[in-house]
Amino acid sequence: MSGLVAILVGLSGLHVYWALGGEWGLGRALGGNEVPPVALIWLIAFFLGGATLVVLGRAGVWGHRLPMRLFASGTWALAGAFLLAAAVNFAGRTVLEKAAFAPFCVLLAILAAHVARAQPERTATALDAWLPAYSVGERHERVVDLPPEEALTAILALPVAPDRLVRTLFRLRGYGASTESIGEFTSKNGFVVLERTPTTYVFGIAARLRGELRQASDRESWLSWGAPGVKIVADFRAEPMGDAHSRLTTETRVLALDRWSRVLFRLYWLVVGPFSALIRRRWLRAILERTVAGTS
Repeated sequence: MSGLVAILVGLSGLHVYWALGGEWGLGRALGGNEVPPVALIWLIAFFLGGATLVVLGRAGVWGHRLPMRLFASGTWALAGAFLLAAAVNFAGRTVLEKAAFAPFCVLLAILAAHVARAQPERTATALDAWLPAYSVGERHERVVDLPPEEALTAILALPVAPDRLVRTLFRLRGYGASTESIGEFTSKNGFVVLERTPTTYVFGIAARLRGELRQASDRESWLSWGAPGVKIVADFRAEPMGDAHSRLTTETRVLALDRWSRVLFRLYWLVVGPFSALIRRRWLRAILERTVAGTS
């Protein structure tokens, strides 16, 4: 990552130098082509600077208030942009474009793809103790203007269907017009509360997907649940970010305990997964909107 950042910063600075009238290296870089408009040079400089911010955001250096998927998608987009630039240079008229610029752009695309694929370092969570290995997982987070204890209390007190879209999805799922809070909803409806601390709330389901429906009824039966079936664990957790801010995260993990359960659950998740993710994002968005409204 540091290598890619150094290259992008250097290229951005060089283009700023050229845009301001500098000439060192410009003739060689153009390879005999005409000098492009200054506005275009500035545009390239800003693009490279923005690319640097995207890569740093993907590494977790900044942008803690923004969804990590934004930086992951942005870094993949950079890889695609550099591949496009490589194709343009391969089709260029000069030897410099074909022999130097095109391979260099391919190198940048490879480095960007490597950063996009890399998983940012994270600290261990309560879910690692409950379900360290899993078949399917998803995670969503937002930074809110609340201390960790208050952030967790706020998300658990939030109505489980805080807006029209979520209410519609719950009706389609068969839950009706639920007026419960998230904390109330996830302590019933087949869920088992596994852990509760001032900053962490963990709940789960263990069930058979074929034959007679069976589910874990308490913490002990969830722990001892074996094949066939699935074990599902989810959480809400709040981590301090300084200045009375918190990173509020909700994560879900699913472990299929046998081959047929794995097939059945993946088919189920193919349909339900996007809506499950949408609901969790709406929950976090609702908390963020309420905290912003409370401080305005």
